[in-house]
Amino acid sequence: MPGYDVTRPQLDQEVGSNIVALRSSLDKSRTIKDWLDLHPSDAAEGDLLTMPVEDGGFGYSPDDAYALRLLYEGIVNLDTEGLSELGKKFTGLH
Repeated sequence: MPGYDVTRPQLDQEVGSNIVALRSSLDKSRTIKDWLDLHPSDAAEGDLLTMPVEDGGFGYSPDDAYALRLLYEGIVNLDTEGLSELGKKFTGLH
């Protein structure tokens, strides 16, 4: 088979490294989602994401603000199967 010769230790190292990076990314994504959840789109208060920058907001369009919230909801839901927990055994952190 063409390509690199890969040994089990090399594969284990790559898998472990990838799982650690995935867990870190999911942790960061949960933090962003939690922050977004603390600043919901509210008709009475307004939406910090769509509020103009000069008014202390971020200036996103309503569509972009919606997409941002949906994106982080989806990213966090990627781990619903406990994939990062399953992958722990390959990191040496189990």
